[in-house]
Amino acid sequence: MRHSPGGAGVHALPMALAVALAGVASLHAAGSLALLAPLWPKSTRAAAALTAVLKAPSTPLEPPQSAVLTTCLPLEVKGLMLQPGGPDTRCGPIDFTLAAGELLMVTGQSGVGKTSLLETLLRLRAPVAGEIVYGGIGL
Repeated sequence: MRHSPGGAGVHALPMALAVALAGVASLHAAGSLALLAPLWPKSTRAAAALTAVLKAPSTPLEPPQSAVLTTCLPLEVKGLMLQPGGPDTRCGPIDFTLAAGELLMVTGQSGVGKTSLLETLLRLRAPVAGEIVYGGIGL
């Protein structure tokens, strides 16, 4: 017996299976959401911190007018001090030199300043102290 492509019996079983699997998937998702409930206070604090950073007045960190960078390597960091979590936290002093072809891995626990270091190197955040030299030019 042949069914036409749009016939009533052609898709009945796959559709029923899809509906059943969708129900199982929704129950699984609800269970996963229940596991996320304890994280709500931490995510709320993180959202508040991000909002504070985004609303803070920005002071552009412009290089001297005579500085023209053709390369940022070697990158030299000398005595760099950061405040990753506000005025009560300090990170540093940090010292390293990164030449062309070298890799640098920064590791540490949450909140110790890894992202703050990257933001400082990208000149999105001002350091508390220290010097950053890009390709021989201190900025």
